[in-house]
Amino acid sequence: MSGVQIAALLAVVFSSGACTPPLERPRPANQKRSGPASTEPLAIRQQVERLSAAVDTSNSEEFASLFAPDAVFMPYNQKHVAGRQAIRAWAQEMFVLYDYDKTAIHLDYVEVIDTWAFVRGSYAQNLFPRSGGPVLHATGSFVHTLQRQEDGSWLLSNTIWSNSSPLPQLP
Repeated sequence: MSGVQIAALLAVVFSSGACTPPLERPRPANQKRSGPASTEPLAIRQQVERLSAAVDTSNSEEFASLFAPDAVFMPYNQKHVAGRQAIRAWAQEMFVLYDYDKTAIHLDYVEVIDTWAFVRGSYAQNLFPRSGGPVLHATGSFVHTLQRQEDGSWLLSNTIWSNSSPLPQLP
């Protein structure tokens, strides 16, 4: 699936999801989807939970391992980060600045189409500046695309998130 096809698919998936419940949307006959008995949505939810746990434990190795080698990560108010090694370095920098605790995630939408999964949700978390100062409470939204690997596992291929809280003052 090309980048243009993925972008078009994302536009259709996420714009139509807000208007019609996922189970009621028409399904093109040529698209394989996970059925009600499928464990794929559960595996994807578990992957997102692993990402949250990696943040809460400041584990940059685990954080990066959840991304495909060529993944793109788009944090709010920053340039995108491309590739697993660059994502690991970005996480290490963030984990030096803050301790994270009690990251709560809520998944609003999970859709599996062939080897791609699309996830939309929200988060809330506490950030403790390692240099001292008041606890920061962050809330926001995210969109993940994941791709099923040959071994059946799922890795993040694209992640974008926003913060609806006021921006913290960095040291």
